[in-house]
Amino acid sequence: MVVLVVDDSAVARQLVCHMLRKIDGITLVEACDGADALAKLDDIVADVVVTDLNMPVLDGFALIEKIRDHDALAHMPIVVLTTEGSVADRARGARLGVASFVTKPIRRDAIVDAVLAARGRKHA
Repeated sequence: MVVLVVDDSAVARQLVCHMLRKIDGITLVEACDGADALAKLDDIVADVVVTDLNMPVLDGFALIEKIRDHDALAHMPIVVLTTEGSVADRARGARLGVASFVTKPIRRDAIVDAVLAARGRKHA
């Protein structure tokens, strides 16, 4: 399984990757913002995207919208990392077919469970 981890914080990306290494057979690819993630999605086939929302250049929601608008990527499962998890953000995420929200600070079991659940779920 290939997971693309998108966060503008290198420390946060490393932490998430460290937690996800618990999953057997996982390959992790990192991107520093939404634009970098889209460029990487041109070169890899990811099974799940894990993205922060608040990032420069192209934020998480803009990334999700671009993924949903791209025919080859539209059904990709997405897990959102957020510090807030507001009702409005969750509603917007639901409209965009986000598999789940994981609130920071991230717990290992929460992110691993979210990625494994998302892998079995495709956006409709």
